[in-house]
Amino acid sequence: MSASIPRYFSPRGALLIHMPTPAFHWARLGVDAPLPLRRGAWYRILKLTSMEATLNVKGKPFAVPRGQLELAAEPILRWTVVAAPRGAPRFPTSWGQQYAVCPSCRERAPLLDQPTAMRCQRCNGLFDVAWDEHYLTKAQPGA
Repeated sequence: MSASIPRYFSPRGALLIHMPTPAFHWARLGVDAPLPLRRGAWYRILKLTSMEATLNVKGKPFAVPRGQLELAAEPILRWTVVAAPRGAPRFPTSWGQQYAVCPSCRERAPLLDQPTAMRCQRCNGLFDVAWDEHYLTKAQPGA
């Protein structure tokens, strides 16, 4: 048994193992919802309850229902591939059907061909592209 896992004994002498609960510090949208969050971008969790998470959005706290989020201990350091928004007048149509979101600075970038990795023009980070992730493509409840 690992020495790093605390062990306790019940009053009757049974061995009890305390498994640490995962510490979620980051979240991103897990559903396509009309919220002021960039799809595919990770946000630091300021407070987490069973019902909602308060995220740091542009330096201000913003509460989001927990069921609408994907939670993680650390942000996944790969470009997220996101489907192009429908009817968004400011979205460049030249980018096509999908774009990428930088895992470090949340910058959006066009996906030219199918690169395995990309360098962010804003933060200069070099990250793999998460082509296998299928972000926001699962059927949502009530849809």
